[in-house]
Amino acid sequence: MKKSTLDPLDKSLVRLLAEDGRISIKEMADRLGVAIPTVRSRLKKMAESGVLRTAGLIDPEKVDRVTLALVGLVLVRQEDLEEKLSQIAALDEVSWAGVVTGRYDIIAEVVCPGGKTDLYNFLAYRLPTLGGVRATESFILLKTNGKWIFPPVENNGEKDADMGGGGKFAGGGVNFME
Repeated sequence: MKKSTLDPLDKSLVRLLAEDGRISIKEMADRLGVAIPTVRSRLKKMAESGVLRTAGLIDPEKVDRVTLALVGLVLVRQEDLEEKLSQIAALDEVSWAGVVTGRYDIIAEVVCPGGKTDLYNFLAYRLPTLGGVRATESFILLKTNGKWIFPPVENNGEKDADMGGGGKFAGGGVNFME
């Protein structure tokens, strides 16, 4: 997969969106001293290439009962690393997962809307259905600062229709052509 390079204007646009996700294209153009069509085309290009996605995020410190945890996973077979990474990342409770160095093969951030009970159910029942995981170690985040997350999906055994039917963060985003 070829990675995109962000030039200074692209980085400035992303920075403005990070500061205020509701900023207008006109205001971005004015603040950066460029034409509106330039802003629109740059945002569209970054969105279409998968570099940029805008989304509504929540502060987990201000939402009742949301539990965040980092889960370190050790796999049974290293040969299954790519497959297990994809499977784990696809679980509704997992906001991201990555291959790491050190004592774990994979680390995942888990967001549980029902508190510790949901985390327990994830670790005891949902994660084991994937198979191929030898051991896990969980770290509940007791306090965060500056951490914004996607709203967690209530797991009732079905995909959340409001999230695009594909779980978590499917669909959505801003139409940069408006």
